[in-house]
Amino acid sequence: MPLALLCRLGFSDGGFVDQLVGSGSVGPEPWARYLGELLLLLEPDSEPEPGTVSRAELLLSLLGQVCRCSAHHLPYVRAVVSPAGDWATLRRALCHPDPGLRRKACSLAAWLLSEQGVPHVPLLEAVLPLLGDPEPGVRESAGLAVGNAAFRGSCVTPGALPALLRLLSDPSPRTRQHACSALHNLGTRRCSSSSSGQALGQLLLSSAVPQRLLQLAAPQRPHSQPAPVREAALSALRALAQWPHIREVSVNR
Repeated sequence: MPLALLCRLGFSDGGFVDQLVGSGSVGPEPWARYLGELLLLLEPDSEPEPGTVSRAELLLSLLGQVCRCSAHHLPYVRAVVSPAGDWATLRRALCHPDPGLRRKACSLAAWLLSEQGVPHVPLLEAVLPLLGDPEPGVRESAGLAVGNAAFRGSCVTPGALPALLRLLSDPSPRTRQHACSALHNLGTRRCSSSSSGQALGQLLLSSAVPQRLLQLAAPQRPHSQPAPVREAALSALRALAQWPHIREVSVNR
């Protein structure tokens, strides 16, 4: 069946996805080989056939839809994009020169980083540089992916925090919202009394994160933020208030 038709069926009928994946009639191995071949054709020193990028994007979109239909399908998709368990296939897509392919790969990574109990470090490390991607859609998906990773307890390194904080000023409201949500998840998943938690709290404070979130949450400013951004900023402030110094700044403002 043509890939475009599979995508159309997958996006129009969730039952089709459940049947395709849940029945086991089509295992992940053929998809893994096909995606690997497509990405190999897209290497910088190769000469891909016309439409190769489009086919790779379609396949990543279909895999994202499979994730969207049910969390139970995440292991299936993981087997497609990481057959060796090292995320190498998806990491190649994340660093591809084509921005559309990077965006699709990052959107898929956002789903996979929400899976519980799976080692995500190599995948997260590949996503973090995309917080500063020149393409707005890639930055938006990267912010969502990092937030999902933080929610599941994956370690977001302090070195990645400046790039995440820059998203608080991103032109896209959805990207600003994702950045606030990622900070909320960092706050809820990090223990403020641990040594790493204390270091994170100091870094957040020195970066003026409470003040920046308060600015985003203020409803009466001349250029107030859209409601989803304000709500996400308030939620982040409440989560970060577990650190006494941050709570003090928030209350005094």
